[in-house]
Amino acid sequence: MKVGPIQIFVSDFKKAEKWYSTVLGMKLVKRYPKFKCVLMKLSPVEFDIGTPIPNWGKDWDKLKIGGRTPIFFETDNIKNTVKELKQKGVKFTEEISMRSWGEYKAVFVDPDGNEFSLIEINVGSSYSEMQKGVYTGRAKAVSKDEMLREYAKEKGYKL
Repeated sequence: MKVGPIQIFVSDFKKAEKWYSTVLGMKLVKRYPKFKCVLMKLSPVEFDIGTPIPNWGKDWDKLKIGGRTPIFFETDNIKNTVKELKQKGVKFTEEISMRSWGEYKAVFVDPDGNEFSLIEINVGSSYSEMQKGVYTGRAKAVSKDEMLREYAKEKGYKL
């Protein structure tokens, strides 16, 4: 068994195809005009982006478009990615914040109001190092909070 395409519901699948390719860099895999959807890919993950219609099956056309999704996009540099997305006109409902476990997160929306989390996992193996109380290979014991503050300072993030 494997995970299939992740569905994103939109009001206009043709406009969504353009937005997801130009803004997020997704690549078109296949168009399904009869079913008002497109199959797109970002890295190894496929997305089924479509406008819910009755011929998808019973009550599919009644699905809600917009709102919080459980979809996370990961980046190596959240600060730069947020800046790039804003330059492309993307709206953010949550600016960059640091989560208690050391991850940076921001939330952006597509034109239909679907909300997606954008995350940056702290330096390579720092999360596991953080658990041991060691930061970036230095044999200096620090608390989790101290390590996160130091990482944020190095990255230029404000806490």
